[in-house]
Amino acid sequence: MNYERTGEGVAVVKLTNPGPALAFMVRMKLNRDQGGEEILPVFWADNYVSLLPGETREVEARWRKADFGGTPVLEVSGWNVR
Repeated sequence: MNYERTGEGVAVVKLTNPGPALAFMVRMKLNRDQGGEEILPVFWADNYVSLLPGETREVEARWRKADFGGTPVLEVSGWNVR
């Protein structure tokens, strides 16, 4: 699909839990530039994910390019997340 034509931004985020404990309620968000406001709406293929030790998962995000200006910056939070 040609995302330039649809005006849609797409990102695939690869999450890995290298630690010995469960990474719980991992939340991803995209911000406008470093320290900027959250881009809304962003449609995630999955949200608030949990990762077992050693587990890796890819999650896709889609947003309308018209809804933001600048470069999207990923922010990740959750329990046992570094």
